[in-house]
Amino acid sequence: RGSTKRGGMTGSQQVYNNHRAASVIRRRVRLMGDLVMMVTLTCGGVRLNSFEEAKRVFRQFVKALRRRGDEGLLGGDYVAAFEPHRDGAWHVHLICARGRYTQAELERLRGLWTQVLVRGGYPVSAGARYHRVHAKILPSRRAASYCAKYVSKAVSVLDSVEGGRRLGQSRYAGSRTVKGRTVYLSLGEFLSLFDAATEVECYLVEWELYGVQVLCGYLRFDP
Repeated sequence: RGSTKRGGMTGSQQVYNNHRAASVIRRRVRLMGDLVMMVTLTCGGVRLNSFEEAKRVFRQFVKALRRRGDEGLLGGDYVAAFEPHRDGAWHVHLICARGRYTQAELERLRGLWTQVLVRGGYPVSAGARYHRVHAKILPSRRAASYCAKYVSKAVSVLDSVEGGRRLGQSRYAGSRTVKGRTVYLSLGEFLSLFDAATEVECYLVEWELYGVQVLCGYLRFDP
């Protein structure tokens, strides 16, 4: 416990950072509403073999959507997590604040995802027309837990091996529509907010490095 890993970061610090990233994903997805669209982006043929490849290709995909004026396909807000298969290949889980895709929208999404990958040197599988894009509506709680699980577990497992996330890289990607600011409150002022909140969600994180437990979470206020 507390042993030093790459770059001087201890295992306890990695666990804390992974839990913090997972908490951010849960909060962002829950703020999207009760139902969200979850899109899985997969690369067939020559696969994405590292966290860095998956994240780079996803960023190129988002830029391509913006250039074509199709950013609305991602909804008003989105967050993406990156998951490794057991064979080492990676794919992207994208959660969007929007409703169901029409068939035409789904075709555009598949076409552009395939175009970005092919241009980057990732051909489709033999006999296939597109790289795979799977989309389905999910309750936000379920989608958030699913993606947060891979941020806090799957990525941390690979942090110290080939194909894993390098230190300093964000564990997820997302839109910049959600903004925050620091507010300084007394303990009494903070506790008084619980009566006005419509929902409270907290997570207990054990920080082994200092032998303490940290309670973090969020309060939701409906307009």
